[in-house]
Amino acid sequence: MDIRAKYFPITVDDVDAAIGFYRDVLGLEGVNDVESDGHRWVSLGFPGQQGVTVVLSDPGAGRSEDDGDSLHRLVAKGSGPGPYVFSTSDLD
Repeated sequence: MDIRAKYFPITVDDVDAAIGFYRDVLGLEGVNDVESDGHRWVSLGFPGQQGVTVVLSDPGAGRSEDDGDSLHRLVAKGSGPGPYVFSTSDLD
């Protein structure tokens, strides 16, 4: 049996700012950008690692208003879902 991680959902307060970090700083590449009902999901992939995707979204995306509000408070405090740990052999 071959089991692999595929999607890593990361909830952020500002999707555009997060794109700047994950794309421009970490070097991930845009895969998909979906807007619906005032929310946005942006998928970014790792160059050379096809099928591994980080999905950025705001706290209310795909959730009830109460759940979105609760998650927003956690994210604002830095206590959102995670931690997500990345590793690299070359930080530069």
